[in-house]
Amino acid sequence: MEEEKRTQSIDDDFVIEPNNDASASAFGWAFQASSALFLFVSDFDEADSVKVETKRQDIEIKLEDKSIIFAQAKSSQSYSGGQNENSKLKNAILSLAKTGISSKDHLLYISNLRYPLDKDDKFFNGVIREYSEFDQEKRDALDLRLKETAEAIKDEISKEESASKKKTLALILNRLASFPKNQFEVCTLYPCSEGYQSSLDNPIMKVIADFLYNKAGIDAISSTSFSRRVFDFWNNHLNVDQTLKDNGKNTKGVNKQGFAWSIVALCLLTDNIDRLSSEGYFGFAITPLLKSQAHDYLEGADEIVHQNWEHTYKMLLSFSDFCNENPKSTNVAKDFILKSWNDYSSYFPGGNLHLNEILTKNFMFGAIEREDKFNKISGIKGVLGNDH
Repeated sequence: MEEEKRTQSIDDDFVIEPNNDASASAFGWAFQASSALFLFVSDFDEADSVKVETKRQDIEIKLEDKSIIFAQAKSSQSYSGGQNENSKLKNAILSLAKTGISSKDHLLYISNLRYPLDKDDKFFNGVIREYSEFDQEKRDALDLRLKETAEAIKDEISKEESASKKKTLALILNRLASFPKNQFEVCTLYPCSEGYQSSLDNPIMKVIADFLYNKAGIDAISSTSFSRRVFDFWNNHLNVDQTLKDNGKNTKGVNKQGFAWSIVALCLLTDNIDRLSSEGYFGFAITPLLKSQAHDYLEGADEIVHQNWEHTYKMLLSFSDFCNENPKSTNVAKDFILKSWNDYSSYFPGGNLHLNEILTKNFMFGAIEREDKFNKISGIKGVLGNDH
């Protein structure tokens, strides 16, 4: 599908109230990363990739139809209400209005405020709501904020002496006058304040747990516990990622395949070393030091996540062939692993041969034992470039 041409973004630093940019605080940056993760997972079937702190917006989610969700993230470390909420909404509207878009793109305002648009504290919470879902009261509230934002810019124009600055502000004013309300969406993650952001009750954690249960086939109890690990890994990744310059070379962000693989790595390829040792998979004793080194590797998410679909898929295909060739085997998984583990040992650190063998066999065992879940995850729409 051909990507639709977008209008040009307006490069201007005017805001309704200075010093209220959430990215100025550590909490604001953390909330922005968490919001990107929430939006990406919530729309995973249609999403292709997500980036934070781009040239155009706080968050960009590219969809498979080539359209983009441009999101403004605004947060407050503690609930204050009233004028604070209004000013954050107006600054979000202003930023979104300046963004160059196509008719298929989405303009989204996400916050952790109890009342992001009007005094309805339930409608937007944990749910992405399109303008078409707004009742008249919410539409009137949006119109009022658009009007107030436009009035602030008119006031600025009247005070401005620079002709070029006046011209830029006039362009912004025109954008506000033609603000594409039908492309506007709102979501809030409340409460998501200081000390609560990584709580298992947080809507971000809940959407990840639901994804693990519904998409990956992981049981409900494990989904809840694993959601913390997935959240911590990607939240940390996106927090670092948003400090990188957006140079247009795809060095920022997370794509669908990378996120899906992390589910396999973080939730399926777990520590089975004691079981393998007791069942005779190793020809040497597992010392406390070896066990500790292997455990540290598996717990170090950055290490295990570097593996990919190709390695696992290749190994599982070989295992399938081995099963067909050895129909009389009483423990075909063990026979295959003992015979073939050297073929896959290059995927893991090679400095300590025993550690390498432990990690390789643990990886093979975990993938074989949970092959049904691997296949379920790989079958998610778009993960392997398919249309499942």
